[in-house]
Amino acid sequence: MIDGIDVTSPEAGTLRTNIAPELIQVQDVKTGAITAEYSARAGLFSSVTTKVGGNDFSAGLTAAFAPGSLQNSVAPDRFNVAERNSSDLSIWGMGPIIKDKLWCVVSAQQVKDEVKVKLASTATPTPGESRTGLLQDGTRLFAKLTWQITPSDILSATFNSNPFKFDNLGTPTTLTRRAAKTEQGGNRYILNYGHQWSNVFLDVRYARHQEDNKVIGLYTSEGPQNTIRSASPLTPLQQQLGNSSALDARKYEKDLGRADVTWLFDAAGSHTLKAGFQFGEEKLTQTVGVAQGALYDSFDVGTYTWGALPTSTMSGAKSVSITAINNDPALKAAFVGAGFTPTSTTTPGNFVTSDLNSYVFNEPNPIGGFYSYRTIQQSLASSTPKMKTQGFYVQDQWQLGRWTFSPGVRLDRNASSWPITARRCSRPTSPWPPGWASPGTPRGMASPRSTPTGAATSIPSSWTWCASPAASPAPCAWSRPAS
Repeated sequence: MIDGIDVTSPEAGTLRTNIAPELIQVQDVKTGAITAEYSARAGLFSSVTTKVGGNDFSAGLTAAFAPGSLQNSVAPDRFNVAERNSSDLSIWGMGPIIKDKLWCVVSAQQVKDEVKVKLASTATPTPGESRTGLLQDGTRLFAKLTWQITPSDILSATFNSNPFKFDNLGTPTTLTRRAAKTEQGGNRYILNYGHQWSNVFLDVRYARHQEDNKVIGLYTSEGPQNTIRSASPLTPLQQQLGNSSALDARKYEKDLGRADVTWLFDAAGSHTLKAGFQFGEEKLTQTVGVAQGALYDSFDVGTYTWGALPTSTMSGAKSVSITAINNDPALKAAFVGAGFTPTSTTTPGNFVTSDLNSYVFNEPNPIGGFYSYRTIQQSLASSTPKMKTQGFYVQDQWQLGRWTFSPGVRLDRNASSWPITARRCSRPTSPWPPGWASPGTPRGMASPRSTPTGAATSIPSSWTWCASPAASPAPCAWSRPAS
């Protein structure tokens, strides 16, 4: 928590906010039994209060550099370690704008951490090759204004930003062409008002927490991701062609308001009686797609048939493609005309997977191998789960001699919803590859759909299916009511 506001990642449950040590006034690490004031916590957590400023001006510059050349040499017969270069530059200042009335605190920090690794032999055609991976590259900004309205009233506003990025090139076994980068971080806004009576304190806060988490392929120069399937062993270099297909963008938004009242009094010891109410909404918007718009599976030779696919190849691909054929009358008629006979007893006139056992994969993929299965992005899929929270608590910290008692009670209510817009499809263009338009010359498998975010492979009856794969530019999608 920073200045009384939870800044934990709503998905991972880990810290996602960093501030310079020079800005910290108090850090309170709580362990053991956590009091009712703090929701959904157990064991240990940290609460930080940032500095206000004050009537004296002060500033500072902190620079830390750790070049790889200062690392110890590796002893003989020991594994080599990565050469790491890191830098951390921070500048800060604080002081009065209006003495005794208005103070400010500002800070800027630049952090960079890189690692140079020697690649594994399976990840490069050049033995001994090395590359540099990015562990962190981020900029952190902080600003806080504090206004002493009256001797009993104080108002503060805080802004904090910490976007950063990193990649997976520091992993020696990762193929360079399949590397991905991650961009994280965001902005936080906190508004806080406090009022003090003689022994009663009122504290009202509002905060907005925004955070991005985007994963995308690092390179695009070698085309879409193409995984080669083979009955014979392949090295990663032979199997993993093209660049990474990663495309996953997440945006977290969290609004939180809370009010707390504290009463200090003595009665059979000293008491700190506290009560409070909080409310908020958390929202995650996730958009998923395929980098460069396509994703391929291919075979290393053109002699595979539908009935003799290599082991562990494209789980469920057969049933997906059979569904595509049966949902399109023209496509189904073309297969019948090419000599394939539908034998379904459940739905007469439809194909079952064994009907295509003689189908041969023999269309060369321009980026390697022979077409087997391809996903072509028609549009992105997005979902926005939300959760509204309400909480109320009462607690007392009772100091009796050397003993401290902390009785309390807390009530929380969480209401979630998950509306889904499922618009990520794998419908080929024009509108089908040549193999489907003329199955007498067998080509590769293709599907008019892929499972949207949050859906099972077996589409439930509550979902509706767009059965016109040739319709353009109308989107190919499923839809279901928000739940």
